[in-house]
Amino acid sequence: AAAAAAAEFDEANALRHAEARHVLLDVGEGTLGQMHRVLGPQGLVQVLRNLDLIFISHMHADHHVGLVRVLLYKQRLCPRSRVVLVGPEALARWLGELSVSHPGLNYRFVAAHESPPTLPLYQSLGLQRLTTVPVVHCPDSYGVVLDHAVGWRVVYSGDTRPCSGLVQAGRGADVLIHEATFEDGMEAEAAQKLHSTTREAIAIGQAMGASHTLLTHFSQRYPKIPVFDDTFSASTSVAFDGLVAPLNLLPAIGTCLPAIQTIFAQEYAALQGDGELADVHVSL
Repeated sequence: AAAAAAAEFDEANALRHAEARHVLLDVGEGTLGQMHRVLGPQGLVQVLRNLDLIFISHMHADHHVGLVRVLLYKQRLCPRSRVVLVGPEALARWLGELSVSHPGLNYRFVAAHESPPTLPLYQSLGLQRLTTVPVVHCPDSYGVVLDHAVGWRVVYSGDTRPCSGLVQAGRGADVLIHEATFEDGMEAEAAQKLHSTTREAIAIGQAMGASHTLLTHFSQRYPKIPVFDDTFSASTSVAFDGLVAPLNLLPAIGTCLPAIQTIFAQEYAALQGDGELADVHVSL
């Protein structure tokens, strides 16, 4: 199930800044292939050469199982380049076990619960601060707040229930990337499995004062798109495979939701269970 979800809704989110250094936020199965398809061979090489930081939110497979391929490919391109890897302590043990079959992986591991906000290696990315935040999911799960020297703030939730600590740490974010595994009406399932619903994720963005909320990590029960409702607005958009957007253009994705619903009207009708094409739209 995790592999299928990772293939359809990949957990890799690449952030770039003016100096063209790169960050990966979670590295699910198929991440390297997704990057190759979106960026092309030369673009992939450029991104991996300048990949300085990888953040792994927790140890569920759909968030980290693509990591070794990324590290191996980067090592082949830049044998002396060492990426900073921030994640739960179990990740270091897992990589240590894999070093038997993959010796020489070149990374500097920083445990998320010990991650200092102003590590000099973060500053090489232009980041003023990197703040890890414990979230409400499996043990040793974290979100992250990235504050850049030019003034933007990006928050990534990882997998979590609505988390007041993340709201506090991410106040005034330019972009909140938040999981929305379940649709509204499935609050009991979300609570049981320690995930968030669409409405809960949007509410976290509002409480945080985020300028824009980008929803991701949709359940595999949605083969193409998640369920949209009247909680969506121009300050809310959905992530999808191949999405590449500068931070200042993210609001434009929200305005495209009615068109996306029209394109996937048949799939949307199937989700609603009526078996017919649905006349659905969101007014923005």
